[in-house]
Amino acid sequence: MTVPPALLPGTVAHERLSGTATRQATAVLEQDVSQEVHARWTTADGTPRSGDVLAPGGARTGARVTMWLDSAGRPAPPPSTGAALRWMASVTVGVLVIIGGLRVLLHGAVRLALDRGRLSAWQAEWERVERDWTHRC
Repeated sequence: MTVPPALLPGTVAHERLSGTATRQATAVLEQDVSQEVHARWTTADGTPRSGDVLAPGGARTGARVTMWLDSAGRPAPPPSTGAALRWMASVTVGVLVIIGGLRVLLHGAVRLALDRGRLSAWQAEWERVERDWTHRC
């Protein structure tokens, strides 16, 4: 019961941090650049594409830069690594522990309430039966 709700925040965090990058490609710069420049690349199915990509400062026309593509072959942010992945795992485990703890507390509270109700009913019934058995008023 606690696993699906715990996985939801982890999944959301993973999707937000990992972007939609599915593969790497090499883009060829079509002009000198300081940051963003027009380049061309080939998608996984061999379709040539072009668009603006981020490149290191000082890169020259014809230089090759590594970039990430989404499933449609468009530039995408790189997938998360290292600290971001540890953070996502920590969030998932933390939520799992919190939900598990809340479940245990709720179970204990419900059980306590039901036990008190049963003991009270049992006590009332015992008092009624005891009068009949001992013939006390």
